[in-house]
Amino acid sequence: MKKQILASLGASILAVSGAANAAFLLDNWTLDVTGLDAADGGLPAGNTVVSGISQLTFLAEGLSVTNDSNADGIPTIGETFDVFANGSITGFQDNSSTNISPVLFNNATSLGGLNGWEMTFTFEVSGTYTDVDASDANFTHLAAGMGGTTGELKFYIDDISDGTGQASVSDGTGITDGDHIATFLIKAGDGGVFSFLTGDGSDDATFELDWALPGVFLDAGGDDLTTDGNLIAMSDSNFDSRVGGDAFQFDIGAFNCGNTPTNFCFQEDGSFRIPEPGILALLGAGILGLTLSSRRRKAA
Repeated sequence: MKKQILASLGASILAVSGAANAAFLLDNWTLDVTGLDAADGGLPAGNTVVSGISQLTFLAEGLSVTNDSNADGIPTIGETFDVFANGSITGFQDNSSTNISPVLFNNATSLGGLNGWEMTFTFEVSGTYTDVDASDANFTHLAAGMGGTTGELKFYIDDISDGTGQASVSDGTGITDGDHIATFLIKAGDGGVFSFLTGDGSDDATFELDWALPGVFLDAGGDDLTTDGNLIAMSDSNFDSRVGGDAFQFDIGAFNCGNTPTNFCFQEDGSFRIPEPGILALLGAGILGLTLSSRRRKAA
């Protein structure tokens, strides 16, 4: 359960939510994957430069485990939790929320000398519960390296026209087969709420760009994103573990899921958005935090 994910230039990125909304905030950014995935011969130019990106949509599935220190079977104030997830980018949109459709994106074939390709990600984050009542638990995120996870969000680009097909978020097959193109680290703070009766919830998270492969993530001016400590990502998402209508029944082959409020798998979909650096500079991290907090909502 969590979310998170990409961003910046002012960036944003993913958290794990289930059937819901999350967002990577971008404004007229470019993704250039030409020549990547050399293991499969490299992606040829022609269908691998995506410009004018404002939003990335995604699908993710993962595992949430609470460190149930008092063994009472439910989240308790002060207890921590760890989240592990696999995800796939499902589409791109511009500032008007119009779909951008790169040729052969998420298409495991070749056509006219062009190859099908995909963008996938993994993330693992930790948090702590700050308030608990009869049905809901509020939480906040721990900084990268705290808790039982690395706090990393990693993105990959893969040529999928080689017969291996698309990656599977359900069992993890192929998620990390491609070239690693960027790593973001979650920052302490933000958070959300989740119901340990249904598994539904919402989450806000902030990430910072830690590393990016040169020439892949470009701003509106064609310049690389830089790891100067200012490129942050914000995500806003909802998650749901109720697949088939039953709480905590969603089982994912890639993870050792339990069936309780302290150990369960979840499914999430949503979008990632990235604000302009200029906007971030004007608002400042404090105001951004207040904005995100004001959007936080109670679990359904």
